[in-house]
Amino acid sequence: MERLAGAGAPRVFVGDGLSDRYAAGAADVVFAKNSLAAYCAEHSIPYTPYTSLSMVAWSLDELLVETTMETFYRKAVPTK
Repeated sequence: MERLAGAGAPRVFVGDGLSDRYAAGAADVVFAKNSLAAYCAEHSIPYTPYTSLSMVAWSLDELLVETTMETFYRKAVPTK
């Protein structure tokens, strides 16, 4: 996770167990289920619950569209 921090892209992590807790704590976007979701909730780590990887893929597509539109809007409409 730390090596990805300098790449400029958000660090996304998908996990389901306690062994994933360190990566979840370092990620910008976390998708969690099972014991990792419980851990994230207990430690106030923001996460999106998921039941399947197709759900994660759909959510990432939505995030990409949202981010792209925000970038486009900022470039198209100058701020005062």
